[in-house]
Amino acid sequence: MAKKQLLVTIEKQTQGEDVAHYAVIMGDKILQMGSCGTESLMDQTGKELFFALFSPLTHVERMNLNVANKDVIGFTAKREIDKKSIFTKEPYHLVYQTLNFAGLQATANVIAMPKAELDFFHRHLPIYQRPIRQLAAIEISIASLVGEITSEPVIVFWARASVLIGLLVENSSVLVRQFDMVEEVGGFSVQEKFAKYIEKQKKNLELAAQKHLQRSVNLRLFTGDLLLSEAGIEDIDDTYPARLFPVQGIDEKNSTILEKKITALFMPVTSTVPARSILQFPELFGLPFVAEELNMMRPEYQQQLKVQSIAKPIGLVASILAGLLLAYTGVMHLTNGVKQSDIEQRLATLDSQIQSLEQRIPNQQRLEDLRLAVLFSEETSSLIRVDRFLVWLSHSVPEGVEVYYLHIMNDPETHLYKADLKAKMSGSYELTKGLSAQLVNSLGERVKLSESQFSYTPAKKHKSDEESDDNTVEGHADFITMLSINGVNF
Repeated sequence: MAKKQLLVTIEKQTQGEDVAHYAVIMGDKILQMGSCGTESLMDQTGKELFFALFSPLTHVERMNLNVANKDVIGFTAKREIDKKSIFTKEPYHLVYQTLNFAGLQATANVIAMPKAELDFFHRHLPIYQRPIRQLAAIEISIASLVGEITSEPVIVFWARASVLIGLLVENSSVLVRQFDMVEEVGGFSVQEKFAKYIEKQKKNLELAAQKHLQRSVNLRLFTGDLLLSEAGIEDIDDTYPARLFPVQGIDEKNSTILEKKITALFMPVTSTVPARSILQFPELFGLPFVAEELNMMRPEYQQQLKVQSIAKPIGLVASILAGLLLAYTGVMHLTNGVKQSDIEQRLATLDSQIQSLEQRIPNQQRLEDLRLAVLFSEETSSLIRVDRFLVWLSHSVPEGVEVYYLHIMNDPETHLYKADLKAKMSGSYELTKGLSAQLVNSLGERVKLSESQFSYTPAKKHKSDEESDDNTVEGHADFITMLSINGVNF
């Protein structure tokens, strides 16, 4: 059964609280649409959250790169962006989707965005109360929506308030992006406000089409605030388009067919949601179609979500087996003609299976403690399954040892991973030394340890302790080590 999904985008305001536009969908059904303050997003329904993020500084393009192998595509794309001085000294986050790789040539969709914009997103949305499945640049969301209908090149215009974006889109990729902040002039209609900017962007995108595709592009799509406010999309026909801007040279018939097909991707189930909403908010309705590789969420957040989700399905399986054991016991007692020894043997087998499964289930509290302790460098590759690593670690740490810091990072010299681990324990010197030795032996089965340090701090003796014959006054110990991890093992 399809899950309810909450699609969200934020329109920043110069004064007052920012406005969140949202849609709740289930499969291809639109259940609800509306707008609210960002603080009210938690009140909206929808199990999975998808978010379309706008930044005036977003850089998006389809790159042709010279690379020796697939592993350096991201590095090469970053080098190309740095060469162009697109972000100067401003830190940015980059994601890419490999479209083709042959010989020493790769084609990839590349999106880069200032980290400051992502920081804004992290501050203003309930990303830990309601996990986010997808964070995409609005340009990619719009291109993905168009790509669901056609692989042909399309020039798309999108406007919201004073922002105008023009895109040259082909097969879900953005080849070229144009951006303008439009002056607010009182007394001017929407057409008059955007007209000269659209004409300028149109010319630039047509020139780009000749450069990149060696052909003209006659399909146009007008979205966002560029639709007739009084017309429902159901009224569109060849003589009455919803577009505000009839452009010369446009393939009128096929552009109208494209609009209708995009609108048909989703079906409103309530009259309060007009069908034209899909074209009014394409940045929302393209979100379910965005490729997972183009998720702009920071890697450390995505890894934390994986860790959070591990214990639930495993615990469910254990519960089911336990239920089967109880049911089996009841049935056997009610069945005539079955030997007691057979019943006991079968019950013992089931009990053994449950115990075996329970040994593989991570302790919920220990796994949560590890999740809170772990840090991820942004460069940490998704090649290592950090979720599996943490489950293994939760089994490997002896009782009485608490891991309170774990920083996982790439080691560029060995192409492996390193983890800075810090643990603490309480007890006598002999006990804590023994626990440290157990930890080293357990971890050493699958990872290499180096730079290990053990330090013990005895507890301060009180006068009553000095008069006692008991010399086992508890203190505490710290154990620090560096782990070398081969991601293939996890």
